[in-house]
Amino acid sequence: MLIKRLSFRKVVVIAICLAGTMLFSGCDNNEAPNGTEKPAAVTNFTATAGNTQVSLTWDVPSNNGGSEITGYEVTRDNWTNKVTKSANERSHTYTGLTNGTEYTFKVRAVNANGAGVESSAIATPNGTEKPAAVMNFSATAGNGQVSLTWDTPANNGGSEITGYEVTRDNWTNKVTKSANERSHTYTGLTNGTGYTFKVRAVNANGAGVESSATATPIALSGDGWVLINGVKWATHNVDMPGTFVTNPEGYGMFYQWNRKLGWSSSGPITNSNGGTHGDWDNTTPAGTEWETANDPSPAGFRVPTKSDFDKLIDANRVSREWTTINGKKGWRLTDKNNDNSIFFPDAGYCDVPGIINQNEGHGYYWSSTGVPENLNIARALDFSFSYFDILSNARNRGLSVRPVAK
Repeated sequence: MLIKRLSFRKVVVIAICLAGTMLFSGCDNNEAPNGTEKPAAVTNFTATAGNTQVSLTWDVPSNNGGSEITGYEVTRDNWTNKVTKSANERSHTYTGLTNGTEYTFKVRAVNANGAGVESSAIATPNGTEKPAAVMNFSATAGNGQVSLTWDTPANNGGSEITGYEVTRDNWTNKVTKSANERSHTYTGLTNGTGYTFKVRAVNANGAGVESSATATPIALSGDGWVLINGVKWATHNVDMPGTFVTNPEGYGMFYQWNRKLGWSSSGPITNSNGGTHGDWDNTTPAGTEWETANDPSPAGFRVPTKSDFDKLIDANRVSREWTTINGKKGWRLTDKNNDNSIFFPDAGYCDVPGIINQNEGHGYYWSSTGVPENLNIARALDFSFSYFDILSNARNRGLSVRPVAK
């Protein structure tokens, strides 16, 4: 009877051991078996962008590969570098990122068998600021219209520019432009009336700093002049010989009296033949009137006479306003009878030997009229913000030229 009892007990113990339980220390297999697989992908992986940073979060994989998760690995450069997290850490924040740059983040769970399936998410860090002012904002007047152009801001506030807003009535009404549109033309404007235009860039955080520019639509003839007190004045200064400067507020080039060689109105000093300030001719130009062969005006125009300037400074017929157009100061002159207007910028002058002087607040414009009693000087329009008159200037100085139509 004793032998049978022992045999029965041994059979029961063997059966229990085969079941894989840990109730008896006498079992050969006293732990549950581990899997041989790597983990599946983590779940709910998200990347949340911030200012120069991205925060990552995730949940445990739906399948640990049959082996306990021991940690996680995270990367933002496709595993060239990685961050290791413990099994209980399921978040990470990358800082010091570049706003506006797209990043791809990856995470994978790790168990005893190695790193599992990766999950990826894309995010672009965004700043919390609004854009800075646009650059190079300009307003170019035409007949009943003004054309606006600008460049992107130097600082987008850390967030991509999504568009631009433009106004001519201080935001009572505005025009919306896309991020790729950086120009707009207002039409149906009143000639002779000054307008202030504003533009601002927009990002995800809102509208940024505004830039402003003023312009006055002008009634141009078909040949690019306006009639003021009986004289057909060009609306632009002469630039290279035979050409006008692009914008009405542009300085153009400087010219010595009765010479056709132009000199730059900003450094470095060069001339229209490609020379430098070392080529400056310091001698006094001869003559009693500006000769036609030496006239730098475009075809159909000429250097104005002193009599032309006399009509321009006639305060009974022409009004004057000291103003600023696209950052350039000068006088806006308006015919009181027909409301036509032109702008003379404060270009300054070029002195011996090719040095720019008084480039802000003063303007000097040649007439074709010499001074017979003194061949070293000639008549010229001379102004600052406090006066506007016809005086004389040394012929070997470089002044601006604003021609009149023939």
